[in-house]
Amino acid sequence: MKNIMRVGAFAVAMFTAVSCSENETDIPQPDNNGQVALGVTTNLKVDAGTKSVTRSVVVGNKITYNKDNYANNDSVPGIGIAILNKAKNAWYSPDGSNHTAYATSHQVWFVGDEAGANWLSILTKGATHADQEETPFYLTKDVGCVYAYYPYSANALSSVIPSSEADLKVPANLLATGTIDAQYANNAAMKWDGAKWASNGSTSSAARKQKIASLDEKDYMYHDATVAGGRYVNNGHADGFAVVKPDADADNANENNPGWKIGLSMNHALSMVSFRVYDGGKLSTSDVTLKSIVIKNHSGVANFLGEGTMSLVDGTITTSGSAATITRNISNYILKRQIETGDTESENQFIVAGTGLNAVSGKTVSKAVSMSVYPISFSDNEIDVTVTLNDSSDDMVFTVTLPAMEWVAGSNYIYTLMAGKNKLDVVSVDVTDWVDEEISEEIPL
Repeated sequence: MKNIMRVGAFAVAMFTAVSCSENETDIPQPDNNGQVALGVTTNLKVDAGTKSVTRSVVVGNKITYNKDNYANNDSVPGIGIAILNKAKNAWYSPDGSNHTAYATSHQVWFVGDEAGANWLSILTKGATHADQEETPFYLTKDVGCVYAYYPYSANALSSVIPSSEADLKVPANLLATGTIDAQYANNAAMKWDGAKWASNGSTSSAARKQKIASLDEKDYMYHDATVAGGRYVNNGHADGFAVVKPDADADNANENNPGWKIGLSMNHALSMVSFRVYDGGKLSTSDVTLKSIVIKNHSGVANFLGEGTMSLVDGTITTSGSAATITRNISNYILKRQIETGDTESENQFIVAGTGLNAVSGKTVSKAVSMSVYPISFSDNEIDVTVTLNDSSDDMVFTVTLPAMEWVAGSNYIYTLMAGKNKLDVVSVDVTDWVDEEISEEIPL
């Protein structure tokens, strides 16, 4: 599902995901100097891309944030928009020089308010969005081609001298080591209501769609012009053509006089991998916590990499560098323990029961913690996952080798791991709508 962003005069009504709704902004009229600003509103194909509960992965309808964090570029990065000329072999030349950063950064920076609305084109961040000064990017009658990405990085394109659109790539490195605090959300299918296990909402509910990830995780996204209907923009005053009216729809496939509005379709370039871990009942009589998860290459394999670039044309990731090890240190994640019929259930203990949507199992009562990875197709015996657990006194370290799989961009692969006395098993793997992909077989540790 793709969400089309209607761009209307450099005010960006930003990032919706999952639902296919649009956010519209008023289309500005030419100013007193007769200049016309590029207009952008944005809806995203996210449920990835939305902000996660940790504000790192974009999920949900809007790119929202705590307004107290507005001045922090890591928490509130905004999007970057690059514009090439019609021939796609040089940077676009704007009308006027008010957007002073464009000459060296070769892109325009947009930020929205804490509710994911009122998007502005800016040069520097103010203390708050309410006090933010806007710097419009004015178009000429010449036609240009728009490329967009998230999250914005000031120097991502500064050294690029384009000879074609294929040269438009931005760094897209994976987070090697991060921390996840699992206490702030519960995305499990079932929750403890104080007396019994009960539904935590439908698969499309806000609670279930939360991604519990590192604050430093980056959700790289790009504008897919094949979905949005083109990239062309100008000020709507091309010689020999009727002037584009303010109420006209975006016409970004029109290479002659498209006008200043553009519809952006933002897609995820990365895959997501999530893990639920539960106690099969044999680990310990004490609460067991999840301490860390590490993804790495299997011995003798070097296909899993952690550095690369993202194409602004189609989101293709080009990897480089040496083999990667992705580590997430985790706090406040207590494993749910499976107990026998007749024992007493509690917030951290469950008895397997039921079928269908309200089934109680290790898979349905356990939270999933997530991390971003590159899209990759791998065979058996190529990727290992090492899980470290702790029973308040001792660490327990388990390593499993994942079964063959293709991790596709925009999908979330959810592995359910069951920890036993001697090993960890993959019990199931699901794929869902980030798209989440449930892996059906559980993996025992």
